[in-house]
Amino acid sequence: MNKNLSMLCSLSLSLLVYMFFVGTNFSEFRKNVEVQVLSEESIPIENAYVYFTYQLNSIDGYITSKALVTNNLGRANYTLYNNEFNPNKVDTKYTVTVVYGNTQKKETFDVNKTISIQTIKLPVYLVSVYLIDDKGNPANAIVEFNGIRYQTDSYGIARLYLPRGTQTITILYKNLKKEEKIEVVQNARYSFRVFERKATLYIVDSQANKIAGIIEYDGKQIIVPESGKEFVFGDDNNPAVKVIVGDYEKKVHITFQPEVDIIIPVDREAPNISDTKVEYDKNSSKVKVFAKVKDQGKYASGLSELTLFYETEEKEDSINMYLHSENDIYLGIASIPEGSKFFSYRIIAKDKEDNQASASGNIKLIDFENQDSNETSNTTTNQSSQKGSGSVPVQSQQNIIFIVIGLIILAVAIYIIYTKSKAKEQTN
Repeated sequence: MNKNLSMLCSLSLSLLVYMFFVGTNFSEFRKNVEVQVLSEESIPIENAYVYFTYQLNSIDGYITSKALVTNNLGRANYTLYNNEFNPNKVDTKYTVTVVYGNTQKKETFDVNKTISIQTIKLPVYLVSVYLIDDKGNPANAIVEFNGIRYQTDSYGIARLYLPRGTQTITILYKNLKKEEKIEVVQNARYSFRVFERKATLYIVDSQANKIAGIIEYDGKQIIVPESGKEFVFGDDNNPAVKVIVGDYEKKVHITFQPEVDIIIPVDREAPNISDTKVEYDKNSSKVKVFAKVKDQGKYASGLSELTLFYETEEKEDSINMYLHSENDIYLGIASIPEGSKFFSYRIIAKDKEDNQASASGNIKLIDFENQDSNETSNTTTNQSSQKGSGSVPVQSQQNIIFIVIGLIILAVAIYIIYTKSKAKEQTN
């Protein structure tokens, strides 16, 4: 028993000696460290990400902390813990990595030489973005840079830190998403005006009458009644939209202007052709065709083509008509074979929306043989229009007069016959 007790005492003594040795030589340490992130001009940077990399022990090696976010003073703190037993294998150095947007910086410090707060300067500058709305008031908006969003304060100011060089920020305000490029060389302030881009949109015909239709924009169809429709713009100040009215479709660009209505004209009316006149010069074998042609209406698209097609017994051709005089009188001069007896023509007028009108006529040139060499004829002209709803006469005024006179004669004849038949009945 004494022998066992002696062994137990020896083991206890050995354990005490070992614990004393370990206690006096064990290198485990805990150290609370704090860093402060500053801009190039020593302004604290909030919302920067800070990572601490340090040794855990010689077996497990080095570890990196999770991301810490700096506060409004630009500070972040962390407790380093090293549980290495062998003092010869302890690494007291640690690395701090700071990430802010696309800017990153690393610095290495020593636990044994660490002061109360380690400062790290990033190569960035304080940029204040001042946003005002369309009425001149501070705007409640967001400024975004590299995925980080900064809310404006009550003064309409968003403060962010940007690296040197040309940088792109995104402004988010209601339905507005707008990119702006700024040049960063020092601390600076930039001002931008932001609008909620919306306006009342109307569709009108060529006569300025408000009509209903459909607008296609950003993959959506918007029904526009005659009373108009509020249209909300995105970040594009001059977007392309498709206007649809019946079978009419067209892409147009509309432009935002504060407090100004948007008018989209739709021209579906063909040009008007009237006052057709033909002159024949037998000596030169030329036929002149005159016509008054006008694309009428406040929002008419305007003439784009005016062509005279003509035909004789021996020739078929076409020529462009040109403006001959004021009051929209156009002229086409056709050269025909000598001795031609007949001349037929067709005038085709197109506007810039491809609405088309036509007028045609036939001339017996033989009727000019007993007249002077240069004669004028007001010919019978048939007119029509296509695609649009433009109104053109169907007959000349001379034909209309003949028809009216014929109807009057017919009515008088019927009346005389009716009167005679009544008188005969009374006689019988």
